Amino acid sequence: MRLLPPTGSMALRLAAMLALLAVVVFASVGAVLHWSLAQELRFSEQLQMEAKAHAVELLLERSQAPVTDLQREIAELQAGDGDLRIWLVDRAGHIVFGRPDLPFGAGEDRQPLVTIERTVDRSGPHAGLRIVVGLHPRARLALMRRFDRTTLQVCLGGILATGLLAVLVARRGLRPLRRLSADAAGISPLSLSQRLAAPAGAQELDPLVESFNQTLDRVERAYRQLENFSADVAHELRTPLAVMMAGLEVSLSRERPVQEMRETVGTALEEVRELSSIVDDMLFLARADRGEAAADLLPVALEEQAAQVIDFLDASIEQGGHRVRVEGRATVQANAALVRRAIFNLLGNALRHGAQGSEVVLSLEPTQHAGGARLSVRNAGPGLSEADCGRMFDRFWRREGSRSRSHESEGHGLGLSIVRAVALMHGGDTFASSRGGVTTVGLSLQAKDAGAREA
Repeated sequence: MRLLPPTGSMALRLAAMLALLAVVVFASVGAVLHWSLAQELRFSEQLQMEAKAHAVELLLERSQAPVTDLQREIAELQAGDGDLRIWLVDRAGHIVFGRPDLPFGAGEDRQPLVTIERTVDRSGPHAGLRIVVGLHPRARLALMRRFDRTTLQVCLGGILATGLLAVLVARRGLRPLRRLSADAAGISPLSLSQRLAAPAGAQELDPLVESFNQTLDRVERAYRQLENFSADVAHELRTPLAVMMAGLEVSLSRERPVQEMRETVGTALEEVRELSSIVDDMLFLARADRGEAAADLLPVALEEQAAQVIDFLDASIEQGGHRVRVEGRATVQANAALVRRAIFNLLGNALRHGAQGSEVVLSLEPTQHAGGARLSVRNAGPGLSEADCGRMFDRFWRREGSRSRSHESEGHGLGLSIVRAVALMHGGDTFASSRGGVTTVGLSLQAKDAGAREA
């Protein structure tokens, strides 16, 4: 249940909460003071009546005269206090002293009085006589009303002052947050490297600043990747488009035989197919970037999928004089088509960059994670630096000196990016290392639920 109305201002909400707290505190203090004062006044009344009753008792015990002869002395005891009354009642219940025109135990306004009783115990003519002392509570009640009015005025003033001070304190306390907001608003695509600085004396904002800066780190990386990706896409698409345009312009510059025109159109068609392959790969990577998971998961024997890919690449293997050997066996819940594509790209990368006539080893092994597997391709070649191993799964990345074009889509620098996408879609990751001229590139696959979304 809401105690405060909704408001868009944190400062006002904090001030309202502090004002509400002040209401509770002042009301509690006022209630405690009211109760304490009332108890103290009742105790004072009790002492006053006890003193009068004791004085009357002493008078009666010391005197042998009848009550009718002691009325003046008893009247003097209650003189000076118009709210105090004294009655003497004999054993038969008759009033032998007291105002006969007033009800027993009542004041002049006929309102009940606060009374105490005491009985004369000693032997004598007054033994057994009851002494009743009454006190009208109007003085106490009037004092309590004045106290309550004063307390209410003080509490209202305190609550109002607390509310106003709370607004000022809240606005001042939120100043670091407003500075952070202004700093954050000043960050633009041209200043993505700028970070927020935690304000001094506002440790509560440190987690917010840290989380925001981490978000900026991710945004900056994504923005830089997008910039690089756009530049690489433009570079990769420009060459086949330029080839097509040049071929078509030359063909249209003069009359040419049908066969020559057919060859020109065939060349343009190859370039279009190359562009289509790049676009398809980019769309696949975009789906993986959205967090799409692999679907149609079935138990897949990786050695069987590897054998199919090796058969398909038989011509390339023979052309380079390579030997491909498969080590180990592993079965994992996966999408068989995506697994074959990853193996194809890994082997294709190794065959293109491996030393002529070298052996390429495809290693398969189960992982400690139940149902998972690791798949890696190892080949001898020129080797890679640690920085190259960290970047080789980036889109359109190719090692310096190997920027030659190829009509295979994996030759565009997207092959290993697709391997990484396949790994992520199966809950795994990629890895690469290069030592002593031997490069190992691979991926891990983890068991996924069969209800994963379609890849």
